[in-house]
Amino acid sequence: MPAEIIMVEGRIGRVKPVRTAIVCGSDAWLWIDAGIAGTPRDAILPALATRGLTPPARNIAVITHGDVDHFGGITELREAVPQLVTMAHALDARLMEDLDVLVAERYDRFRDEGVVLDDDRVAQLRSRAGEAVAVDVRLTGAARIDLGDGEHWRVLPAPGHSGGHVVVVSDARRHAFLGDAVMGWGVIDGEGCLLPPHYIDVLAYRSTVDLLRTLDLETMDAAHEARLTGASVDAFLAASAEAVDAIGTAVSAADAVIESDAPDRLARVCADVHARLGRWPDASPLTLADAVSAHLAQLRVGSNTHPYADGGVA
Repeated sequence: MPAEIIMVEGRIGRVKPVRTAIVCGSDAWLWIDAGIAGTPRDAILPALATRGLTPPARNIAVITHGDVDHFGGITELREAVPQLVTMAHALDARLMEDLDVLVAERYDRFRDEGVVLDDDRVAQLRSRAGEAVAVDVRLTGAARIDLGDGEHWRVLPAPGHSGGHVVVVSDARRHAFLGDAVMGWGVIDGEGCLLPPHYIDVLAYRSTVDLLRTLDLETMDAAHEARLTGASVDAFLAASAEAVDAIGTAVSAADAVIESDAPDRLARVCADVHARLGRWPDASPLTLADAVSAHLAQLRVGSNTHPYADGGVA
């Protein structure tokens, strides 16, 4: 029989869904992401208890990338499943393994450009991260996971949102777990405010959209969206491509009119792009900082220069 897939939906803040998954194979279970600290206690473990299920001896957890709402629950999950083996791309594993590096290089990397994360937000992120995670298997390319009885899943590099983002794919099921690999026109925050899509590398993000299109998927599960099926898969991928192209066009226009030596240039370009597109009326323009910075880097040198942006697609 095909392995059962258990989808678990937790919450971040008041309304933001955070979706994790367990593929219950005959020989092993595959756990995909773990939410924030508290998600296993509040959502994942109760979902198993309701079904009367107990994890087997072999368990693999794939962490799609190094954001706190994807790895923050791993420590709790390990306590409940002591034999759990964690797997993530090496480029993002280093962020999960040192929360100071995570904050400095992922969340507060524009401090020198005047875009500063306030102390309350830093404290919130650290709380949601739980403890630093020791990643057991550090990927540098694709991997294949066998769960028994012909149930195979592939882990594929899918960079752009982060340098080491991965997706988890079943070719037989024509299904993929996306994490945040592509984000359409954006994602809601904990209070229901639509935020822009977040990516650090333009070419990598576009290549991930292209990769997902080549997989001929029938269904996709993203971390913060309801399941996408059939035509909605194509529509979501099209929206992801449209968004990055529209942001890029707006950045080019803003780049041409905002002086290059302005000390607050990044913030000013973000404000200009935010006003031009008008897609995220309730979001701060500074939530565009990562995407805008990525496009500005592409304009300067033809590609991005972020130290962990070169994830490659295998």
